[in-house]
Amino acid sequence: MINKKKTRTFVIGIGGTTNTIVGRVMKSIMTYECGSCFCYVGLNEDKVAFKTSTICDIVIDGVCEMHKSMTRDAVESKIKNWLRHCPRYAFKNNEDGKNNGEDELRQDDSDYNC
Repeated sequence: MINKKKTRTFVIGIGGTTNTIVGRVMKSIMTYECGSCFCYVGLNEDKVAFKTSTICDIVIDGVCEMHKSMTRDAVESKIKNWLRHCPRYAFKNNEDGKNNGEDELRQDDSDYNC
């Protein structure tokens, strides 16, 4: 179960410019490998819809609160783009021998079976 208030505060605390904040937030909540398991709307039968997840609204609300000039549509567009590129980045990180950005303390990815 996600604590919405704490997670929103976490998202707001990440910070960044209007161009970088969505990517920074997404990388902090999931790895590229996990992101590869999602598509935004859920039209791909092999992937989970990110739009209907609780964390999606938290990310959008947190980013919009940090940057009042960003609309929900703009944030959604950046999330879609980040998710679209996850498979490529996950492959590149695995090929380079990197740990794919996984944090040893983060265990919540198991909720999505990634």
